[in-house]
Amino acid sequence: MKPLIILLTSQKYRDAPYKDDLLLKQRLENLNCHAEIVAWDDAGYPFENADLAVVRSCWDYHLRAEEYLQKIRQIAAKVRLLNSADEIEKYASKHYLNELAAAGINTVQTVFCKTVDQVLAAVDALGAERLVLKPAISASGENTHLLRRDDKQAITQAANSVFALQDELLLQPFINSVQTRGERSSVVIAGEVLFTMCKTPAKGGFLVHEHHGGQYIQTEISQSEQDFLTQIGKQFPTPPLYMRVDYLQGDDGQPLLLELELNEPNLYLARSPILLDKLSRKIIALVRDG
Repeated sequence: MKPLIILLTSQKYRDAPYKDDLLLKQRLENLNCHAEIVAWDDAGYPFENADLAVVRSCWDYHLRAEEYLQKIRQIAAKVRLLNSADEIEKYASKHYLNELAAAGINTVQTVFCKTVDQVLAAVDALGAERLVLKPAISASGENTHLLRRDDKQAITQAANSVFALQDELLLQPFINSVQTRGERSSVVIAGEVLFTMCKTPAKGGFLVHEHHGGQYIQTEISQSEQDFLTQIGKQFPTPPLYMRVDYLQGDDGQPLLLELELNEPNLYLARSPILLDKLSRKIIALVRDG
């Protein structure tokens, strides 16, 4: 019997699958597996019948974070889940940034706040002229604000818009290189860096996502960037199946971690046949190794 591999998505991408999910499904089936695209919140699906579940386009998780994490735990109790429930829970909120900073990883300075008063105090403490404010659990640039330090009214309004949906937000100094050099997103499969995208915002913008007008171009990485990615990889006793490292260039020219995505990152599978094949074969190897 062919092994059954589940690709977990949101309801939206179960009904109208994202191109990467379709390609991954097809590649797995070409390698003699059966693959199904299943909504993570499908209460009636028999997850225990599967050999492996892989989290993919669950791109509504940040809107239902508590429910999502609870469901992930339930699924993981029935079938092997990758990435693991522990990894998904830890990296759903951006608190990991300060943990990685304490471990010596060069990260964008990040302050977490639960009240408007804390936000205003953090703005003064950070000292940056421009700041980014966004939910602690966020995706796709949603509810992300670029603000000036001296515009307390706009800061208060932005904070309240986040607090209306979540009980915590984060503040970071705005890193100018996102507009001049762009953001790097490196895809790592089982500890191997396989693909890097340079993402630049639309003219005058600051969000690099394509639906905000950003442009994506495959790029090569420098030795300092490779060393940076190696340093991050050493933080994991066992490499996760997949992760995406998003980073900028700091004022000193060195890489600066923006996000470490182990939950549901876009892995750009449609842009790299090599990446698609490597991920597919690693998934199958994990199924066969048990």
